[in-house]
Amino acid sequence: KEGSKGPEVENLQNQLNDWRAGQGKTPIGVDQKYGNETKTAVKDFQKANGLTDDGQAGARTQDRLKLETDPNFKSLKPEAQQQIRDQMGKYSEQKAGQKDSPENQSSRTNLSNVATDPNFAKLSPEGQKAALDRLATNPTDAAHTQAVKDTVKDRSTLENDANFKKLNADTQKQALENLEKNHGNQAAKDNIIKLGTDPNFGQLSRTHQDKILQAQAKKPEDAAYTQSLRDITGSPNFRGMDDANKTKVIDMASSAKASPTYLSNLDRMIKHDRFGGMSTQDQKRMLNVFDTTSPKGQDALQNLMSKDINGQPALTSRGYGSTGTLLE
Repeated sequence: KEGSKGPEVENLQNQLNDWRAGQGKTPIGVDQKYGNETKTAVKDFQKANGLTDDGQAGARTQDRLKLETDPNFKSLKPEAQQQIRDQMGKYSEQKAGQKDSPENQSSRTNLSNVATDPNFAKLSPEGQKAALDRLATNPTDAAHTQAVKDTVKDRSTLENDANFKKLNADTQKQALENLEKNHGNQAAKDNIIKLGTDPNFGQLSRTHQDKILQAQAKKPEDAAYTQSLRDITGSPNFRGMDDANKTKVIDMASSAKASPTYLSNLDRMIKHDRFGGMSTQDQKRMLNVFDTTSPKGQDALQNLMSKDINGQPALTSRGYGSTGTLLE
């Protein structure tokens, strides 16, 4: 307030000059003294930002000044800045003789922490709005604010990844929606990021990307399951299959029977050299047999795949007088 002296006043004067420079106003003197010039500058700032223009730099004024002069806040687009200002104004409302409540103070602090976070500035406009809307559901809670900041960081990582940027817009939207649905679930968000930034995922068709995201959404916290999906669909043999067989594999991997053992055996079979060399029809037969047998049967099937008869793969060879292959 007027008459104060010291480093805190100097900091206030520097912040005011930062704001005044952006408004095309002349700077005030920086002398560590809260005189008439500083008071007038505070009133100018208060009037411009909808605050009570009493010339005193109370908590409401200082919080708003800190926000308005933050480099990350100043880098935001006008739409995001306006949403933040509207919220800050709501938490700064003051009636005659009314004191600043602890709830409003906490809300302003938490809002500023999110709005000035460098990761927030890297988000898309949609991501920024989602973060601010979520924060507004419980603005006074520090733990909630930290959870919002964690999701801001995660979404920023995803949105700004080079591989993610190459994905179809609809695929990006679905992955981001999955991320937001798992707000507060770090394990799930980590898995979504790993999948969405996997270069092999980007090489799949839109249809298959959609099916894999739907499959992962059933077990979002399961890191081993996400890794299995990535391993299976990222193998060269999988990429060499026709679309119908690819769809069959993804459906198998997302079915109720897809236990860790089932997925491990499926991955092993698809990566087998002999499987990659089979015709599309034989690959389809292999998948059908695999899907309808027990784990022991799956092991036996893969052992047969490695065996030869008269120098030919056992499963696809035709014996003397035979009308079909063993696989047929």
